Amino acid sequence: MGNDRKDYTAMTEKELRRLSRMDLLEMLLEQSREVERLQKELETVKNQLSDRRIMEQEAGSIAEASLKLNKVFEAAQQAADTTKSEPTTQMKVKDKDKSAAGLPDDQISVDPSTEKSTDGLPDDKVIYVNGETSGTYLGTFWITAYCPCPICCGEYSNMDNPTTASGAPAVEGVTCAAPSNFAFGTELIVDGHTYTVQDRGGAINGNHLDIYFSNHQAALNFATGYYDVYVK
Repeated sequence: MGNDRKDYTAMTEKELRRLSRMDLLEMLLEQSREVERLQKELETVKNQLSDRRIMEQEAGSIAEASLKLNKVFEAAQQAADTTKSEPTTQMKVKDKDKSAAGLPDDQISVDPSTEKSTDGLPDDKVIYVNGETSGTYLGTFWITAYCPCPICCGEYSNMDNPTTASGAPAVEGVTCAAPSNFAFGTELIVDGHTYTVQDRGGAINGNHLDIYFSNHQAALNFATGYYDVYVK
């Protein structure tokens, strides 16, 4: 049986009047189906439109949140840059000098325990390390060198087990002989190197220091002369 469905929408008013009761019922049923179909399509379109609006709203919210985050990041970066450019508010210095250059007085705390050692001394007579006093100038000393051989030490020579007047073993690069006004253990800076007073010598007095070397040739190679000396 073929598809004999009539197209009622194309019929004239006169043709419609000629229809039987069965034809009219069929036409109403078909129109009802068409209305139902159109309602479903309309509902689908409404749902699609609603989904699109939700997506647009979410996209707007995400964009707004992104802008807010960018502002937060910018503020954080500005704060970090400001912190880097600002000087440390408190600096511990021995003297209001090199390490505190450019800072106002209220941002400098002076360490009173070390001010005494530099009172009255010009800056070029005080050694600074990282802004703090490393050594205080004592003056110009005559610096010589010796070793434990008989030529240097005479009857006190001990090449096998060189021992200083303090009882400590003599060590090259550490030991020096100084006048008795320097206590054993005093650290003296000569030509940028720190030596420890551990020994004495009959000819070592006044502004005279004698630096220990392990052999005679090394002592001869030392450049005897006048050096600025600092005490730690």
